[in-house]
Amino acid sequence: MQSDWIKYREADLLLQAGANEKYFISLGSQFPSAELQRFRAAVTAFRTAFAKTSDKGTSTSADVKAKNDAKKALIAIMREFYNRYVIGSPTMTNEQRETYEYPIHDTEPTPVPVPRIAPDMDVDFSQRGSHLVYFGEENSKHKIVRGLPKGAHGVEIYRLISHDSLPIMPEIETMEFVGLASKSPKEFLYKSSETGSRVYYVVRYFNDRGEFSLWSKVVMAIVN
Repeated sequence: MQSDWIKYREADLLLQAGANEKYFISLGSQFPSAELQRFRAAVTAFRTAFAKTSDKGTSTSADVKAKNDAKKALIAIMREFYNRYVIGSPTMTNEQRETYEYPIHDTEPTPVPVPRIAPDMDVDFSQRGSHLVYFGEENSKHKIVRGLPKGAHGVEIYRLISHDSLPIMPEIETMEFVGLASKSPKEFLYKSSETGSRVYYVVRYFNDRGEFSLWSKVVMAIVN
């Protein structure tokens, strides 16, 4: 695979995001409408912010910051959707990859198998309104060592927010996907209205073929 398939020149990035969007549209009912709307919202936000900075004489530093933030968010969702919906697709041809501006499969080296082991995971919830999700391998001192094992591109993170006063043991099938992470820790922020809620997390490794490791243990954290 190319070292980085994302086009960072902003005009080119917009065109590439538009091509990616056409792929998701082509999937029809196979692609969740909520996911399509989420992708479109990121594209629209960057397009709008980029337009505001096109006139150097009128754009402000706040406009530039908004554009950079929107660009970062768009690139993040492009990577997320590539990992979730493109990698490992058994039907996607190299012609389609070229049309929708994804890396050509034939140029990719043989992927390394996903790690067989489940990631270790812990959550630091000592700070108000913040959960730091640590993942990796636990050493002899019961501390999570940062870094990914060979074959892992990152982890998928799922969670369940519960307002029950007593702990529960949620089934993973009932938990919601909330993001990908390649560096530990991954921070999640919570509003004051969520104080006292119990949040359950679980993670698993993924590789560049869309294969997954075993799930980690489910870890509970309280919103302070």
